[in-house]
Amino acid sequence: MHNAYLQYKANPEDLSPILEQYSNSLLENALKLSTSLDKSRIFPVIKDKSYILQISLMAKAKYENKGMPFLYKKLNEVLYLVFALDTQNSMRFLNENDLIKLELKQTELLPLSIENLKREFAGLSVQGDPSSLSMLVADGNYEASFFVVDSLWDKKIFPVKGDIVVHMPSRDTVLITGSEDLDGLKRVSGIISKNTNNLAYPITNIGFIRINGAWELYKPK
Repeated sequence: MHNAYLQYKANPEDLSPILEQYSNSLLENALKLSTSLDKSRIFPVIKDKSYILQISLMAKAKYENKGMPFLYKKLNEVLYLVFALDTQNSMRFLNENDLIKLELKQTELLPLSIENLKREFAGLSVQGDPSSLSMLVADGNYEASFFVVDSLWDKKIFPVKGDIVVHMPSRDTVLITGSEDLDGLKRVSGIISKNTNNLAYPITNIGFIRINGAWELYKPK
């Protein structure tokens, strides 16, 4: 959508063909079948509700009653999880036929994808001050995916004031601060406001707070 937005800014009179091109691109990406199946290359990918709804509507319009072209898991009211099969040459999202060929159960996807993610990005780093405001750095594609890696979200790693609060405005931007860190929260808000229209692969501007080992929607005081 970011690329479509840039095209629209350059040629605002061409909105309809731009949206048509974007819609076709999304479905083609979701339905690619040429990627070789390799369990070790399955990774979790965070998407928001609007993305899932958009794909659902487009798939229904184009392929009638075939349903969603890929598997997904609802995380909360805002976020969903899809599973990418990412190889050296291409990337697509897993579907039900893939599970059959891989002899995998859907319940096995999340733990498998998390282990793959941790192995592939063992060099994940934290930039900034983990006790105040920091961000994750992986490869520019999978930073937000670490949202589902429970072992990462520990106060020993992020000794922030209050509970850990995470914002993921895009797939490569994960900002971490504390629920009682007013300065950190203000800076996060400023970063998001300043860059909303410039972030590629946006997710959501809504924050999430870590309470009792689980994520909840963050509601600013």
